[in-house]
Amino acid sequence: MSDVIEFKSMYTFDFAISRIPWYFEAVEKDFEKNHRVIKDLEVKQFEVLIATHPKANIPNEFGNIVKYYRNINKGLGYGESKLIELSNKKVSEKFLYPHYETLSFKMNAGHFYDIPVDVYFWIIKKTYEQPSLA
Repeated sequence: MSDVIEFKSMYTFDFAISRIPWYFEAVEKDFEKNHRVIKDLEVKQFEVLIATHPKANIPNEFGNIVKYYRNINKGLGYGESKLIELSNKKVSEKFLYPHYETLSFKMNAGHFYDIPVDVYFWIIKKTYEQPSLA
């Protein structure tokens, strides 16, 4: 069997308004589900968290285009650097070595009208102890 990769998509504001436990629980459920089905420790499991980050407030006139614009604006009220720091901190605290390995990076995603947008990625690999031969 090939490796397994699952994806979860969110906004960075989710890290500031207490929706993160839901995302983290969903990631853990994916790992548990796949482990029960696969049972092969050689198959690697990955979860990719993708967080869209508009870097400026969304104007009210885009309210019917951008579903969560109020929450985006609320999240930006924390300050951009504080919000990103909080995002990285929560992911790294939840998915700790030796049970997980994580890699994170950011990409500039261009603009939504005049609003610059970044996308943050966290690739999380679930690690399992190899059974003892003793």
